[in-house]
Amino acid sequence: MTLKDEAQSIMFELFMDDPLYTVQEAADYCKVSKSTIQKWRREGRLPCVRAGDIRFRRSDLNKFIKENLSWGWVKGN
Repeated sequence: MTLKDEAQSIMFELFMDDPLYTVQEAADYCKVSKSTIQKWRREGRLPCVRAGDIRFRRSDLNKFIKENLSWGWVKGN
């Protein structure tokens, strides 16, 4: 196995444990609209990954939900 193959294998395992979501998938996951996800991203409140299109790590979504959402309300607004 080459170093490149090994690196790709490691990256695949990381993404399997922490999948990337599209804007629509992130909105569905957080139970908000796509425009809300895009707003939080533009404000720098929700980190994203640029993998061709904008994607969101599930771990980042979980952290954001835990820190910012409570009973359907966004804290700090």
